[in-house]
Amino acid sequence: GNWSVMSGFAFEAKPGAGLSPVLPPEEELAKMAAGGWFIPFGNFVLPWKHLRTACTAQGGKAPTALNLWQFAFCAELVFGRVASGMGKLDLSASQSTAIDQLRQQGIYFLVTAAILVIAGAAAFVAMPKIDSATSGAAAA
Repeated sequence: GNWSVMSGFAFEAKPGAGLSPVLPPEEELAKMAAGGWFIPFGNFVLPWKHLRTACTAQGGKAPTALNLWQFAFCAELVFGRVASGMGKLDLSASQSTAIDQLRQQGIYFLVTAAILVIAGAAAFVAMPKIDSATSGAAAA
């Protein structure tokens, strides 16, 4: 969450950084960029919206990897929730049925892990670009 706050506050520190009346004050942007991760269902939209706002407030452009990161984050949460819900086995089920259900759950968890790796890679690509867009420093 700290990097979200720093991205939200970064354009406040730049000289001449003005906000249009449509945008929230800098403090609200930073708070929502960090706190949005912890709001149920809001975490699918709020942090991403405010990271994009922080990137574009200085005339910059939000990195395209941010879209992939958001999509992978949301997909990972959904797949993980579905997989964890599959663990309720019927005690009267046959052994082969139980094995099949657990195998299917394992596949869902494997897909969830793969999506998590994609989200991590997208974040790894996006964050230096977000940092440079909000701090004015050259991207590494």
